[in-house]
Amino acid sequence: MRDNSNYNHRIHISNLHYEVNIHQLKHYFSRFGKIVDCNIITKKFNQFLISPYAFITYQNDIMVNTVMNTRPHIIENHRLHIRRTLPINADNPQEHNTSVYKLIVYGTDDELIWNCFEQYGNICSLKKIHNNLIIVEFDDYDPIDIIILRKPHYLYGSNSEVKVEKYIERSRSTYFRSLVNGYQQCLSQKDGMNGSSQQYGEQVNAPMNNSYQNKLKTVETLQKEVSELKQLLISTRLQQDVETSNLEEKYSKELSLLNLEYEKMLKSCIRSQRLYMDLKQNFETIEEKNGQLKGWCESTDKEKSIMKQTYKNDLKQLKQRYSTIWKKYNDFRKQKME
Repeated sequence: MRDNSNYNHRIHISNLHYEVNIHQLKHYFSRFGKIVDCNIITKKFNQFLISPYAFITYQNDIMVNTVMNTRPHIIENHRLHIRRTLPINADNPQEHNTSVYKLIVYGTDDELIWNCFEQYGNICSLKKIHNNLIIVEFDDYDPIDIIILRKPHYLYGSNSEVKVEKYIERSRSTYFRSLVNGYQQCLSQKDGMNGSSQQYGEQVNAPMNNSYQNKLKTVETLQKEVSELKQLLISTRLQQDVETSNLEEKYSKELSLLNLEYEKMLKSCIRSQRLYMDLKQNFETIEEKNGQLKGWCESTDKEKSIMKQTYKNDLKQLKQRYSTIWKKYNDFRKQKME
């Protein structure tokens, strides 16, 4: 395993306010642990101040973990973009200064890859692009930086190293590649001009004439333009890093908020559907009981009408018997009186 101890203890801070100094930075970040070194880098281009950035080195990596786990950090109303420092990868030169949420893993077993990398952070998705190429997406960029720092990685039950690298979008990769190619072309033009001037000087031993002086002036002018272009490329790259990190942080948070709102709406929709099903079932039960009660009422009405008719007949018979008995009683009284 390669030695990344210096990188494990150091963080990169961008989007700093122009007036922030080392004392303010140390005062803020010393609460997370002992600071070994602190540097603020400020550059100017054509009298314009480029947004400064800083490096802080802690005594151990536990302090760095504390800083990363307590994000966001705000100084002078500026929300800082903080990431771990990474070694420069020759195969992927823009990897060390780019914050991404996706990781490319060269492997075939989804379950083993998930089990290997879930210890570094919350995995959102795992997508297989080819037979031996899988993209693992996290909910934060810091787990990917940790994975890059802790290379090499081995799957369970395997002795062969699993190759991993950051998944950088093609548009961003093309942009950085164009900057590097342009810078290399400028250097090659500069070297070519220096070589031609030396050959010309070796061939001409006489005093320089006016045409040679004009050519030298042209070379000096081009060298100045090349140096200015180099500074412009460096400043553009720094500004691009800051803007990219700010945009990624902004839109990732907006996307996470939208996902949370969607999950809340989905949960409320599921609750509403369950409530509707329960109400529907209760309604059907009540309707069934209502039908039974209606049948009982109808049968009760029929029994009531039958009982009423029976009562009337019984009452009529009783009246007749009463009248007969009353008549016999009167006749008996008359006989007794006579």
